[in-house]
Parts: sequence; structure tokens; C-alpha cells
Amino acid sequence: MLWCCIEPEREEKTATIMQAVAHGFGGRTCIGEPPDDGEMFIVWGQLWTALKAIQKARETGRPYLHLDNGYVKPARGMPIGYYRITYCSPAPILLDDPPKARVKVPMHPWRTQGRHVLIGIPGADYGKAWGMDMQAWLRTCVTILRRHTERPAYTRHKKSHMPLARDFRNCWAVYTHSSNIGVDAVLAGIPLFCAETNPAAPVGNIDIADISRPAMPDRQRWFDSLMAQQYTLSEMRSGLAREYVGAVIQQAKASAACQPRSPMLTAI
Repeated sequence: MLWCCIEPEREEKTATIMQAVAHGFGGRTCIGEPPDDGEMFIVWGQLWTALKAIQKARETGRPYLHLDNGYVKPARGMPIGYYRITYCSPAPILLDDPPKARVKVPMHPWRTQGRHVLIGIPGADYGKAWGMDMQAWLRTCVTILRRHTERPAYTRHKKSHMPLARDFRNCWAVYTHSSNIGVDAVLAGIPLFCAETNPAAPVGNIDIADISRPAMPDRQRWFDSLMAQQYTLSEMRSGLAREYVGAVIQQAKASAACQPRSPMLTAI
């Protein structure tokens, strides 16, 4: 059974989402933290209930799902768009044999030219439930970058109102922790440097020392896998999300991928 936790701080926003999950997964809704019965639960976002419930689950080994805005065409609390669901981690798993992506978005060829490095500033509260410290990363990221390149560097904050296309213009690489700007960069063909918990890490670079020679791998399997881990409300209600999440859980258990990961990477 799956407990679908409606967030009291965002009840109007999350009730519809969690009701859709409960319908498709055969679960039950609750307000705030799930009952202490060991059953799997699903929570929204980075703060409030998610922060407390995920920390407890990691301490006890209780299975859980995490729900947030989609990687591509995010719904942002609205009825139209996509929501991501991950298992025992803030990051999606790279599926061995993902279904063909249901979402159509342009994927530009990898760039081999560019001038500046764009630093994607993560949200200050991201990853707290998993022991991450975005402020600590932010304090050291420029110093680490400067050890490996003299390219000009610009910053982009999570809530910037500037068009992303402008910051991507003449961009050699994007450097961030786990921000979704990593997905945007890879789809735009811009090499990415990030932490392992970034949703685009499988096609990114983990070691910033490679800033002058970034890897540019094939992206199709990664993209298909990523799109298999985000869903519309109707896909949650229909049971499609349950089917795909089940495949994720099965592979994660087989590979022990749900074990706690290192929250920060010293190379980044």
C-alpha cells in the first residue's frame, strides 16, 4: 500500500496530485507525514513533510517515493504538464531498457565551440533531506572551477527571469550541482558538469578537471529513461505511472541503487 502525503503547507496544490497518485497506485491519502507503519509513501518537494519524512525513512530503511516538478514541460502545481517521481533518491535511475519517450522535445547536436561557463545556482533548500548542502557547494564552486579553466564564468540563479536561451548563447559548458538546468543544457547540446544526483548526470561530466575536454555521449537512452520517470496527472490516474515506477523499483532493487548515495562530490 502507498501512502500519498498531501502537504499541509501546500494543501490546495498537492491534494489533486496525491489523489491522482492514490487512484492509479491503489494508495491512500493522508495529511502530512504518513502513519508509522513501514509502508511505502510518496511526498512532495524539498521542505516541510518531505524533509522530515525522508530523513526518517533513510534512518530506518523505509521505502519511499519523491514527487516534484517534471524535468521537461513541468506542471509546477498546475493540471497541465509533468511531475517527476523518483525512488529512494532525489535522482532518477538510468533504466536498462526504457520505453520510447512519450514527450517530444528538440535535442540539439553537441556543441564543440563556445566561450563562457554558466554556473547554475541551485535552490538553497534542495537536497536537505538527503544531507546535501547547496550553500557549501556554492561557496567553493568558483574556486574549484578556477583551478581548471580561465574561461569567463557567469551565474544564473534558480528563479532568474532572464530567458535561458540568452545565457546559453555562446556557452561552452554548464556547471551546477543537481539543478534541472543540467537537463536543459544537455538537450541544448551544451556539455554539463554536475554531481551524481543531477538528473542529467548519466550524460554529463562528474570531474570539473575535464572542463577543456568534456564527454559528449549518446543521449537517447538517457532521455527515454528520464521521460519514463515523469508523468501527467492523467498518467498517474490511469496506472501508467505505477507501471513505470514499478520497473524503476525492480531495477533499483536488483542493482542496490536505492542505497544511500554520497550527497556531495569532492570533484565538483
